[in-house]
Amino acid sequence: MEESRLNILVTGAHSDLGRHVAEALGDRDEHSLRFSDRGERPLWLAGKNWTEADLTQPDQVEQLLDGVDKVLHLEALALAAQPDMMPSEAVYRNTCGVYNLARGAQMTGVERLVLASSLDLFARLPAHWQVNEMWRPRPTPSLSDLCCWTAELSLRETVRAGSLLAVCLRFANVVDPATLGDQPYNPAWVSAADAVHGIERALLFDAARTKNATRPDWHVFHITAPGPRSKIRVTHTTGDEERSISSVSPFSYAPKDGFQSRWPDPEPSPDRSVRWQDAVAEGDPIPGRPIRKVVIFGSSGPMGSATSRELADVYTVRQSDLRSVAEALTSWSSGMGSRPQPVQLEAPHEFRRVDMGDTQQVVDACAGMDAIINCSVLRPELHAAFKVNTVGAFNIGLGAVAHRIRRIVQTGPFQQMDPGYGSYVWDYDIPVDAPCRPLDYLYHHTKYLGQEILRVFAEYHELEVPVMLFWRLAALDEPHQIPPFAVTYEDSARSLRAALEALSLPSPYEQFHVSVDLPHRRFELGKAKSLLGFEARDQLDRHWMD
Repeated sequence: MEESRLNILVTGAHSDLGRHVAEALGDRDEHSLRFSDRGERPLWLAGKNWTEADLTQPDQVEQLLDGVDKVLHLEALALAAQPDMMPSEAVYRNTCGVYNLARGAQMTGVERLVLASSLDLFARLPAHWQVNEMWRPRPTPSLSDLCCWTAELSLRETVRAGSLLAVCLRFANVVDPATLGDQPYNPAWVSAADAVHGIERALLFDAARTKNATRPDWHVFHITAPGPRSKIRVTHTTGDEERSISSVSPFSYAPKDGFQSRWPDPEPSPDRSVRWQDAVAEGDPIPGRPIRKVVIFGSSGPMGSATSRELADVYTVRQSDLRSVAEALTSWSSGMGSRPQPVQLEAPHEFRRVDMGDTQQVVDACAGMDAIINCSVLRPELHAAFKVNTVGAFNIGLGAVAHRIRRIVQTGPFQQMDPGYGSYVWDYDIPVDAPCRPLDYLYHHTKYLGQEILRVFAEYHELEVPVMLFWRLAALDEPHQIPPFAVTYEDSARSLRAALEALSLPSPYEQFHVSVDLPHRRFELGKAKSLLGFEARDQLDRHWMD
């Protein structure tokens, strides 16, 4: 019998929810619990199976997962509540940790990974709306929202490649009724006992019985209190038995504590006169202003160098990079052909050394600027990729808000051709607004998370964030063929200028494919022309015809 026991790993064990899990589930005949987190073992885990581990370290994750059948990941809920951690560090640990854990689970044969997220992602929505698992979350730029939202996105995309089953539980605010005292009723509560019941269902339910189940996949379930007074009710369906409705079989979540004794009398009446568009528009809008001064992050790279030259005659440019121009020039060689060399602009322009993972340096580099262009990128190294591509975008969002900058031009790779479940690899005329599919490819994955963080900032603060997506940046003298999505470095700079100078955008966050017009018809390439007035000047015919 001992050999058939499931080994369940609980990460983020320092959290309150970790304590409830340890107290309510414990070791049983059918399973054995292992607990892990950074730092010392908490008092409530005395005598329990405990391993200190840092999820940002893949070797520690691999050891942690040895012999594990299922994982309960609580860290996304816990990180934002740690008072001794800088927000940028929390974003890094959260995103890098989820990525490593999911990839490690894939490689070691873990059967499922249960992620704890939060129903606070819907906090802006009125209580009389019939919100269920089919609704898109509306996160704010708060650290707690971003930790939960990016953890969801990272896990969802990673499980597109492989056989790991991922279950996301969005919890209401977990409370212990015995400790509430005389607190007034909060419709966003769920009892600790019901939260643990939801975890049990996630660990045990038969995903193969869900609607349209064809492979291990991604499921979302809401864990909230029962009854009509709960802000998000567990019984709301859309008339069909969707695969991710918590109260529907096979998940069959059945909470018991509705806190009826605390309900106010009479029940508050909702304001139904508010248009739904106005209800979700609450935020902190940042007004626009004339753009005269521009900071370019990643200015020592080829695209940043070309963009610095493109803007220098019209704008005051603050070049920003971890490497100085002199340092960047040492890695440039004649073998790079006509790829743009790093350039140091003369006064009134200036250069600042900036580490994209350092919040204060990024925020300070935004001071006095009217717009931001982000050309920074790092591809192959795990920790640097998360700190530059993901945390860097978060820091840019903070800098834009701190200095009331509305226009952010973001750059990145297009993310719709990586092979995996849900990929568009065999499609044609792929529109730029088709959902990204970065899967677990490090460069695409970290850039995708950075883009989604900026989307949240853009929607909440009504920013203007054109996101310019590239595949191949080519030089005219390159001898090899190009993919059906390419542009020269000089045209990439012209596209960023067009994005900088566009009078308006249809929505706060807009994506654009940046390519010379090509006959292949694999991608839709007209949006940049129609909204930004951009057309590539450099034709690349010699790269695709005899």
